[in-house]
Amino acid sequence: MIETGKEERIGIRGTTAMPNPALTNPATP
Repeated sequence: MIETGKEERIGIRGTTAMPNPALTNPATP
């Protein structure tokens, strides 16, 4: 929680990597 910069970087990467597999595997949570 103290390192917001790292969370923002991970968040951006997570959101970019999430939609990719989500479109390929919509059944995957």
